[in-house]
Amino acid sequence: MKKFLFAFAAIVISALATANIVIAQDTNNVTALEQSGNIKSARSMVTDTKPDGTVAVNAKALKNFKKSFKTISAERWVKNQYGFTARFTIDNISNVIYYDKSGNWQATLKTYNEDKFNRKVRAIVKSKYFDYKITQVQEIENTDTNDIPTYIVHIEGEKDFMLIRVSDGNMDVYEKFDRQK
Repeated sequence: MKKFLFAFAAIVISALATANIVIAQDTNNVTALEQSGNIKSARSMVTDTKPDGTVAVNAKALKNFKKSFKTISAERWVKNQYGFTARFTIDNISNVIYYDKSGNWQATLKTYNEDKFNRKVRAIVKSKYFDYKITQVQEIENTDTNDIPTYIVHIEGEKDFMLIRVSDGNMDVYEKFDRQK
């Protein structure tokens, strides 16, 4: 259970760190990032694209999505080698929902700023890293977490940056980066 969660978190963190991107909030930002070469084109990852540019989404994935997110209608779907992802932003929280090829929910990744962060979990981080600024929070749930999210908290200090992992009240340093002088 935890191995899958940590592997998933590692993939997400590596992708973000390697690509050196910020979460784009609209299509113009995505297009600008694609043109700059900082991210791989989402359109290039899509397979089975219909002539109108939409993605052929698994019916079960779509049904599961609509059941969980009744009010969302402007989601963007991408098909990849593992299955499908649905992306949308609501209330300044970027959401990516992952489904396998059969349409079963696999994981949810939410990305947001400190003001949206769960206060109890924030207090855990700030109790040790009170001089650090929280720059971003990633909340991860998957099929193995039993509705207990894992948080990857991006913090910034004078001398370093860290990714702090918090899960079920436990906290550890996931990655640490020293600032270059």
